[in-house]
Amino acid sequence: MPAPPPVPQAAVAPPIPLPSQDIARRQLHTLSVLVYVFAALCALAVCFTAMIVGVGLWMETTAGNAQQGGRLALAFYSAVLVVQVVMLALLVLTGRALRAARRYRLCMVTAALLCPGLPLGTALGVALLVVLQRPGVRALFDADGAAAR
Repeated sequence: MPAPPPVPQAAVAPPIPLPSQDIARRQLHTLSVLVYVFAALCALAVCFTAMIVGVGLWMETTAGNAQQGGRLALAFYSAVLVVQVVMLALLVLTGRALRAARRYRLCMVTAALLCPGLPLGTALGVALLVVLQRPGVRALFDADGAAAR
C-alpha cells in the first residue's frame, strides 16, 4: 500500500513584531506627561469646587436664615469635591506608575475612569487604553514588575 499524501500545512500568519522597549518607554513617558497635565487641570477644578464649598460654609454659618436648598447644594458640592480629590490622587499615582512602567492594573482602571470625562478625559482614557493593551507595553510592565519583586 502506498503512503498517504502529505497533509498541507495551514498558512500561519507571521508573528506580530513587538515594538522595541525604547518605543514603548517613550510612549509611556508621553502618556505620563499628558496624565500630569490633566491632573493639573483637575487640580484647578478642585480649587474652584473648594471655593464654592468654602463660600457655602461661610454663608451657612453667618446667615441667620439657613435654608434647606443651601444645605443640599453644600452637600452636593462637598461630595463632588471628594470625588475630584480622589480622581486627582489617582491621576498623580498613574502618572508615576506610567513613568516607572509599574502597576498595570492601576493604569487600566484609571484609564477606564477617565473615559466618561468629556472631552479631554475621554481622549486621554482611550489613548491610555490603546497604548496599555499593546503587547510590547504589556511586556514592559511585566518585565519591570518581575524585576521589582
